[in-house]
Amino acid sequence: MVRRRLYIKKFILFTLVCLVGVSFVIEFVHAMGGSAIIAQEHFRLYDDDGTTVDNATPKAAVDASSTVNVGEKFHIRLGALQTFNQPDTDLARTIKLQYSSDAAGDCTGGTGSWVDVPTESGWVAQAFRQITTDNFTDGDTTTRQLDADHTHIGGDGVDNDGSPVTVNITSGASQNSEHAEWEWALEEKAGTTGQSYWFRFINSDDTTTNITWTICAALTVPAANAPPVVSNVALDGGTAITLTENTTKAVSATADVSDPNGADDIISATSTIYRSGVGAGCTADDENCYKIASCTFSGATSTVTCTANIQFFADPTDASSTAYSAQNWLAEITVTDSASATGASSTLSGVELNTLWAIDITATINYGAVSPTADTGSTNQSVTVTNTGNAAIDIEASGTDITLGGSTIGVANQKYATSTFTYSSCTVCTALSSTPAAYEVDLLKPTSATPVTDLIYWGLAVPNGTAQGVHSGTNTFTAIGD
Repeated sequence: MVRRRLYIKKFILFTLVCLVGVSFVIEFVHAMGGSAIIAQEHFRLYDDDGTTVDNATPKAAVDASSTVNVGEKFHIRLGALQTFNQPDTDLARTIKLQYSSDAAGDCTGGTGSWVDVPTESGWVAQAFRQITTDNFTDGDTTTRQLDADHTHIGGDGVDNDGSPVTVNITSGASQNSEHAEWEWALEEKAGTTGQSYWFRFINSDDTTTNITWTICAALTVPAANAPPVVSNVALDGGTAITLTENTTKAVSATADVSDPNGADDIISATSTIYRSGVGAGCTADDENCYKIASCTFSGATSTVTCTANIQFFADPTDASSTAYSAQNWLAEITVTDSASATGASSTLSGVELNTLWAIDITATINYGAVSPTADTGSTNQSVTVTNTGNAAIDIEASGTDITLGGSTIGVANQKYATSTFTYSSCTVCTALSSTPAAYEVDLLKPTSATPVTDLIYWGLAVPNGTAQGVHSGTNTFTAIGD
């Protein structure tokens, strides 16, 4: 079937139409003594997308080579300049698309190595074939995309039907030059990876009579994909991790990254920061396993940084740890390339996560009005102690005298216990001292952000002779290991 005709004034003496194989046909009519040169002058590579033959996404600029991966579908557009040497002379011409793996940039090299681009059904061992694309209709007329200097006379899209593409052109003036563009939908099949290829059109009889190539269309099939390489993984710079009480601490894992296919092949990275006892395949848990869904790259993707906000109650592994002192914390980083291949590596040696003994405590104790020689009896004031670290704790308590000018209530007049009491008869109470003394409160290690708390109850006796007025002092509480 002969299709896609563009008509300009013609004087027809005879017509040659070729319907062979996958030939691309430009039909001119030739007057005796006239001649016409068809020059391949521009090219551009596109993705196999868009909705018409003119709006696919360019892979590179006009006349610029680009990469096409193994198995990738793409478009190649060639621009042709037809030059007529005499007025009103025509030429019938049928041309076809070829590729080579060892041509020169002007399409003149690679003698004997040029291969006709077959259709889908004719694809056997070739590196490329024509395909049927869903993104334009076979025979769609092209508009000017490549050339701005000459009269555009059309051209069209070719997508595997194998029918000759016919363009009827008649020259209208001496030295008339007219431009047309054709776009093929192609697929890379089994080209040698790491190989460059060139494309050209020639006469369908395998001659190059009256055909020239100002430029040879070029692309490269990159080397066979290899996964990224991840190395030198470090967690927190290789130092022990010290958390921040009652909040999170940003902790980072870093690594060096490379890719045999080039830095641009690296797409993304993920990481897991974990206690060694649970392994890198752990389920996310704020105590022992932090999954990082997205990392950042720097230095043209040569360095990756993965950061997690570690909770204050994450499991300690240092010598003070009662459960995990034989373990440590590690990081694994996984990097993914454009072909979904992954490379991963972990820290060669882990780092400790330090035990954090920390408490938060009620700010004041207000005993109210107590008369000299009296005490608070069964009326207790309570202090809330909250574990804001990552280990079970007790406390040390100490205090100062309670004073108002020269009036003093001795520090030991304060008593405390973990249950309510009556001051004068309390057998479980402890008298406060100016020297820190351990006191057992058994505050368990937090396992979530839900506070772990305990109450300490307080009473006071006021000695005879104490002045009237508000007395004040300071009580100090320190977290210690349980």
